[in-house]
Amino acid sequence: MNVFIIVGIIVVMIGVTIFNLIYLKKGINDDKKFMEEHPDISTITLSSSSHIVSKDTAIYKVDDNYPQYSKGSFKPFIFIEEGEHILSVGASSTRPGVMYKSVTTTIGPTDIKVKIEKKKKYILKYDKKNDNFYLEEIEKK
Repeated sequence: MNVFIIVGIIVVMIGVTIFNLIYLKKGINDDKKFMEEHPDISTITLSSSSHIVSKDTAIYKVDDNYPQYSKGSFKPFIFIEEGEHILSVGASSTRPGVMYKSVTTTIGPTDIKVKIEKKKKYILKYDKKNDNFYLEEIEKK
């Protein structure tokens, strides 16, 4: 009886892994196709860190429209055209709590105005000390 349960769990885990790999490959192909159709497109990566205190940023809207997220990456980023845009952004941080298991603080959504240049890569960051969001250009290596 226990052998059947263990074998069943292993089969399900293998099936989920295969499904995820197929989905990821399809997402990578979709991203390549999108970038070929839009050769001057820029990207904004969402910053995140997970140490004792985890921090994440999010983009909710671009000019009152939902953003075009990448489908083929574990690191979330959006595609954005050049020009001036108004981004609706937010951030959250989660830390261990004393009375509760964890405490999450959410900032936003807040609108920021950004100027995007073509074929550039940016990262969205939140400065807790100055309480503001900003884009930082990622230099090509």
